Amino acid sequence: MRAQKIAVAIILVTTLQVAADSVRVSLPFEPVYAYQQKKITFDSLSWEISQFQSLSRWHHVLGDVQTRRLELETQKRSFERGQKLFKQGRISRTEFLHRQHRFQMAEYTLAELEGEAEMARISAEIARFGLQENGDDDADFRREIALKMRESLRHQAKTLESGLAAARLSETLLKEELESGRVLHEKGNLTLAELEHRELSYRRTTIRVETLQSQYQVVGQAIHGINASLEKLFGQTPRL
Repeated sequence: MRAQKIAVAIILVTTLQVAADSVRVSLPFEPVYAYQQKKITFDSLSWEISQFQSLSRWHHVLGDVQTRRLELETQKRSFERGQKLFKQGRISRTEFLHRQHRFQMAEYTLAELEGEAEMARISAEIARFGLQENGDDDADFRREIALKMRESLRHQAKTLESGLAAARLSETLLKEELESGRVLHEKGNLTLAELEHRELSYRRTTIRVETLQSQYQVVGQAIHGINASLEKLFGQTPRL
């Protein structure tokens, strides 16, 4: 059974090597291969596959990033026009906040994708270090791997910050709509069902804000843990 797994892995790795060598796509770093190491193990082949799968994911996300950048430009222009119209008193504060929210959500979506691309790149680099360490008993890439893990966590923290800002703006907007909805309902201009829908939307957003805050705190704790481990291993916390 193990021999079959190794055979399948070799076929897949060979296919990936041929694709990488023949197409010569642009990559963030020069990949390494199991056959280049002092020894080849099944773990080495797994690391090699992981390296190229992460690089493939990196390319895929970069395509989405380009599309989202175009959408962000559209929302930015709409937001800037809205700023002028709001100052001139030609649109309501609610309409202005809607435009600001759409712009900020576009920024968050782009930041999320850029973070995903960076994490795919970092995962590929970690796999490369893992392959090299597995292929040489004398190699020690713990420092490099830990630094890459910390870099990935910092990208996550940055993305969460952007998402939290967008969620808080949404919370403000929905709270205003809920309060105005209550007034309209009392006057008979808004149905109970519509008011309940606004209440539900607002509560969902408050939950999202709380969730993102908790996620951000957890990532911060993880970064602190890695820094402490780096300091214990090397006597000081290496900087990126």
